[in-house]
Amino acid sequence: MISPWCGLALQFGGAVVIAGFITAALVSLSLGRDVLRARLLVAEGVIGGLGVMTAATLLRTIASHLAPDPDIHANPLPAHPAEEGVRAGEAPAF
Repeated sequence: MISPWCGLALQFGGAVVIAGFITAALVSLSLGRDVLRARLLVAEGVIGGLGVMTAATLLRTIASHLAPDPDIHANPLPAHPAEEGVRAGEAPAF
């Protein structure tokens, strides 16, 4: 079974990729390089980071579909006071 933490770790990894490329662009600017190079570094980082985040979302979606369904009878109390007398197959008493 896929752990839900894997998707979260991938999403964090995507954010680190974006932050790393932005840092590289700032260092590039501080060294006196061209603004176009810095913009391309940021764009490349955003594209790569969002690709990793898309993979994380897909992994989390797959994990949620593989997880067992919660028991619908786990809460024995009625959701609303008007439903107290309603049982399976009975009409509600008004």
